[in-house]
Amino acid sequence: MVATKKKTEKSRLLPWWQPESTIAAPPSITTYGGATPGNGSPPSESQLECSGQHGREQSGLGVLLTSFFLVAQVAGLGVLALPWAVAQTGWWGVGVLVTSCIIVGFSACRLGTCWVILEERWPEYQRACRKPYPAMAYRTLGRPGWYLVNVVQFVTLFGVSTVTILLSAELVASVLEPLVPTLTVCSWVIACGCVFVPLSWLGSPREFWHVSVLALVATLAAVVVVVVKVLVEPTTIQPEYPPPTFSSFFLGFGTIMFSYGGAVTFPTIQNDMSDRSKFPLAVVIAFATLLVLYVPVATLGYLEFGEAVNVNILLSVHGPAVTVVRVLMLINNVFTYTIVVNPLSQNMEEALALPHEFGWKRCIIRTTIVMCGVLVSLAVRNFGRVLNLIGSVTVPILTFVLPPIFYMRLCDSQENPRWRIRRVGILQRLLLWLVVVVGALSGLAATYSALQAILAPGELTDSCFTLF
Repeated sequence: MVATKKKTEKSRLLPWWQPESTIAAPPSITTYGGATPGNGSPPSESQLECSGQHGREQSGLGVLLTSFFLVAQVAGLGVLALPWAVAQTGWWGVGVLVTSCIIVGFSACRLGTCWVILEERWPEYQRACRKPYPAMAYRTLGRPGWYLVNVVQFVTLFGVSTVTILLSAELVASVLEPLVPTLTVCSWVIACGCVFVPLSWLGSPREFWHVSVLALVATLAAVVVVVVKVLVEPTTIQPEYPPPTFSSFFLGFGTIMFSYGGAVTFPTIQNDMSDRSKFPLAVVIAFATLLVLYVPVATLGYLEFGEAVNVNILLSVHGPAVTVVRVLMLINNVFTYTIVVNPLSQNMEEALALPHEFGWKRCIIRTTIVMCGVLVSLAVRNFGRVLNLIGSVTVPILTFVLPPIFYMRLCDSQENPRWRIRRVGILQRLLLWLVVVVGALSGLAATYSALQAILAPGELTDSCFTLF
């Protein structure tokens, strides 16, 4: 009976070149989805599948609390650069901001449905899953998909950690400039790296749930302060609104995509829900809230400063309230870096087969990761450049391209007659492929613009190494 069950759970979605005998997930992969059938799994797993409870406790996250965590996960560093993004795209950027929000929300809903399908078809995923996104990639694209998603997520996390270092250095420099005016952002990059090194040695920061609250509070404070400052204290500088060029438009597009980059972690949050079939409703609430936060600060910031707006909008406004918000964002960055660098470090340690216990090997690996982030920060110096590159290369892949492909592959597969039949209508399929094509082409154009901006002669000579 056990052997029959294993056979029916083999996935013929895997590439044709993979032998059927190796279709079942290897231990290094299935451990992320919980116990595999026949290897310590409770016999009631099929009953849980039919009951719709998915083997989870009913004390998981509800819709509203899930929406809160989704907003807290997305609304962060990217919101500070939205006025600059609109300055690059012109007033078209507001439409891009809204349209991207709708498309990413739509993709997130499809991704959530993909996970529900995985739990229906493979009971081992009904338990806690550390890597839900790679698990979906494995079940739809096989081993190549598994490695692709892991590499893209690794690059994304490293890019976000680098952006966090650069933004922290800018915030520290702006707050402490009256006290130590001789220290530049480059000096503070090194100082922030020294602070982040011991923090990176910590284990899994599961107890840092309050970081989501702090992140949302800091973001709300930044939005309110910027909006109030613009409305109450208008600048005396006459803003200019030049038409966007091809390169500047896609630079702004990359920044806007980075502001939605936190959506790649949505499967992990969905994994903590008591009823994950209601995840799309939580996504709709979350993205409606994001629009309420994003559109005012992006529109008013550009309206007030025009093309002269700073990449970090907090550096374009001044006053005691702004200083408080800078400190809040700085504290948030410290916790954010700890959380972002942890899965990055764990992936590296797993690849090198290092022990999970604290030891000198962990310290060396994690210190090396922080040092690499510091070196990239010193070489680029402008956190907007790294932000643009990550938002152009990896985020479109994870938010535009892969979710529709996962969804269509899972719905089209009918290898097991006991599986629930899911059909994708012609109009929906056309819409899904449109999202894939638009995301891929826009990502390529934005990547070209981001690399062009980073490799520009002026940018290369403006690195911290030349200043030192």
